[in-house]
Amino acid sequence: MLELTKERVTEMIGKKGWECVDKCSDVMMRAMMMGLQEAPVGDFREEKAMVVRLIALVTADKLVDTLGRGPLPVEVMPFAAPFCRRRLEDLELKPTLRMHEERPFVTDNFNVIFDCATGPIDDPARLERTIRAIPGIIDTGLFLGTADLVVVAGDGGVRELVRRKPRDR
Repeated sequence: MLELTKERVTEMIGKKGWECVDKCSDVMMRAMMMGLQEAPVGDFREEKAMVVRLIALVTADKLVDTLGRGPLPVEVMPFAAPFCRRRLEDLELKPTLRMHEERPFVTDNFNVIFDCATGPIDDPARLERTIRAIPGIIDTGLFLGTADLVVVAGDGGVRELVRRKPRDR
C-alpha cells in the first residue's frame, strides 16, 4: 500500500496559502458533507480558525459510514474541567482526562483534553452542538463540513475526494 505523508501529499497537490494537511482517525461521507473525526491531538479551535483549506490524509480503512470508532477529544478550560466532566458523563460519553507522563496533557493554549467514548455517532452535528453548549468546553475533535479535499491511499493507489460545494470561510 502507498504510504501517505504530509510531505508527499504537499508535493502532489502543491501548497497554496493557508492550507492544513492533516491525518484523521475517521472520515464520513454523507450528503455532500465531509465529516472528520480528528486523530487524538489538541488545539482544535486554532486549527479550525486558521485554516483556509483543509486537506485530510487517510487510508481507505478510515472511510466510514458512521463516526465514533475511536475516542472523541474534547478541549476544556482547566478551571471548568470538573464541571465539564460531570456534564459529559451526563451525556454518557465516558470522559477520560488525557495524561502525559503522569500529568494532565496541556494544549498549546493551556487547556486540557477529555477523550470521550461516544460509540457510533448517529448525528454528529447535534452531538457537536450539545457538547459545545457546555460552559468551559472550547471545542471538539469533530471537524464537520470543513475538509476541502480528502486524499485516500489504498491498494489501488491514491484517490482524491473533493468537496462539491465551497465551505463558508
